Amino acid sequence: MSTGIQTEGLNAWRQLWIPVLLEGLSSPDTHHRHRVSLYAVPVPLGLDQASVLPLLQQVLRPQPGQLAASDAQVGQYLVSH
Repeated sequence: MSTGIQTEGLNAWRQLWIPVLLEGLSSPDTHHRHRVSLYAVPVPLGLDQASVLPLLQQVLRPQPGQLAASDAQVGQYLVSH
């Protein structure tokens, strides 16, 4: 069971690395995106497996002018790919 301090620490940790990785994963440079996904993403996910959910929430967050996908649509997409 997490304490409030542990939860705050995890949130702070995730706020440090998730935006940086998302920036790398959204790079227009294909080689850069490949290197980030191959070498950088596994490191924090290996240390904090539960962070995959906040990471996916950030990835799937709609951009301005974009419609949000429902949880069912996201689940269907993940199962089919």
